[in-house]
Amino acid sequence: MDVLLALVTEEFKESDWTVQEIGFALGKGVPVIAIRNGMDPFGFFGKWQAIEGTGRVPKDIIKDFITIINEKLDHQLKPV
Repeated sequence: MDVLLALVTEEFKESDWTVQEIGFALGKGVPVIAIRNGMDPFGFFGKWQAIEGTGRVPKDIIKDFITIINEKLDHQLKPV
């Protein structure tokens, strides 16, 4: 995978798989971007600010997502 987009709902923690998928992606260095939709990100991916999803139209959420992805890609491509 190139990026993991997590829709963090109130039921997110109830799944046995969601936390494992986040951990796998982070362990592989894959960018994880969260959309807050009823619950804040937590644990290892809680240190990054989530995109607010509640009460917003999808096209505005996607614009935020694209902005974040472009910033992450620019950062990865810059020489150290």
